[in-house]
Amino acid sequence: MSVSRAVRRASTRRTTATVDAPGIGGVDVAARPRHDEVMIEMIENAPDGVLGFRAVGEVTASDYESVLDPAIDRTLQSQEKVNLVIVLGDRFERYSLGAMWQDTMLSGKPHRVWGRCALVTGHSVIAEIIHSLAFLFPGDLRFFPLDQEHAALAWAAGGDDTGS
Repeated sequence: MSVSRAVRRASTRRTTATVDAPGIGGVDVAARPRHDEVMIEMIENAPDGVLGFRAVGEVTASDYESVLDPAIDRTLQSQEKVNLVIVLGDRFERYSLGAMWQDTMLSGKPHRVWGRCALVTGHSVIAEIIHSLAFLFPGDLRFFPLDQEHAALAWAAGGDDTGS
């Protein structure tokens, strides 16, 4: 290993940072989002009757357990159907295997509880995979590009029938 290039990996509970120190001079640190933070954010301006979430960083099973699942359960206490908008934008990195499992667990809820679900993303591979599995989803599923987040929220609320 060259003295001019040392790479160390620092990690705490679920936080990872890569330190690249070329030579004795500068240190360049590229830190990923902290994983002890919640990586599913609620969309605060979602219309009544719509749950809106924005995924950032790496989404894990604990994010589903602490944010998404309780929000869906609370919604079902006050309304018959869940209308959902999920945004996978520029800050989204990936789903962990555990998060994917939690996602499949959502489809295990009774079919009658699902209303409209909008996926807003610029990640074409993810959109294509989900589109190919859409027949498994019991509700009405539509896809929207990132610049159409407001249209997705309106559609999920029962508005005009746009999307792909």
